[in-house]
Amino acid sequence: YAVIQAIVFTLQYRELGAVINQLGFLFDSLGGYFLFRSLIVEEEDIVRVIKSLSYLYVLLAFSMLIEQIYMVNIFGLSVGDLALQTRDGSIRSFGSFRHPLTAGTAGATIVPLFMILWYRSKGHIVALLGLIASTIMVVTAHSSGPLLAYIGGIIALISWSIRAKMRLIRWVILVLLIATHLLMKAPVWFLIARIDLTGSSSSYHRAILVDKFINQFWEWWLLGTPNHVNWGWSLWDVQNQYVSAGVEGGLAALIAFIAIIVAGFSRVGKAMRNTDDKIEIKCVWAVGATHFSYLIAFMGVNLFDQVRFIWFLSLAILSSSTGLVANRRLESS
Repeated sequence: YAVIQAIVFTLQYRELGAVINQLGFLFDSLGGYFLFRSLIVEEEDIVRVIKSLSYLYVLLAFSMLIEQIYMVNIFGLSVGDLALQTRDGSIRSFGSFRHPLTAGTAGATIVPLFMILWYRSKGHIVALLGLIASTIMVVTAHSSGPLLAYIGGIIALISWSIRAKMRLIRWVILVLLIATHLLMKAPVWFLIARIDLTGSSSSYHRAILVDKFINQFWEWWLLGTPNHVNWGWSLWDVQNQYVSAGVEGGLAALIAFIAIIVAGFSRVGKAMRNTDDKIEIKCVWAVGATHFSYLIAFMGVNLFDQVRFIWFLSLAILSSSTGLVANRRLESS
């Protein structure tokens, strides 16, 4: 995915600046993921990383609360940028991130991972601190996308009891979406426009973005397109990771990006079938729930700042945790 996007994006602009930009993208993406993957190998590594995230998130949540109460971004004191973001009179905290969307997404998507500490009794207090901090980050960001991802991750966690029926549930959801598409006056993706969990969401903008992306398929499928800025009012703001993958890297990059998500769920499913340890199954399920929360979050955010490293970290944890299950299965056989 990263290599395809870098090549296509460079071909779009054919300028030295584009080459430099994409070299940075490759360094972040490939370097970030493989660094985490090389450091997170054993179960102890996974536990240590999640505990560290819990402590880090407590600090981030505290800073975002300060923004709400005192209207000061304490991270802005160090870089000279004290500007607050507001919408309809509500302060949207973002802490050390560049935008409330990414700050909220960082908090929302990591929630299921904290449950691994709870399941393994590796620190109930630390897990609870992480859960509280993540919730504060989501609430203070005041964004529907992160809140929806947060809810999705929790629903995925509590779906543990019906895990044996997930294949049926997936087919039911698919059939319902097709039926809704046929019965609605507008395409089914305009359901996005009806999602407003904060009272001030830009969900209609997200629906229009997806609609234009689908209708302009022949414009971006081969080498992406920089022309999405002309698709409609404010559509330069591509806050949808799937659309971003397409317009920056074409259909090949979009397929490769979706393949990452599919491969993640496939590894989780295989790992759950390869172990009889109930605690281990619950932990793998929690990793899958985090992956699912990203699946939802990507509908409303483009990972354009340091939140992308939380995404790489979650992929490394998924790869390592499922790999450990497979290795133990091979050793026992």
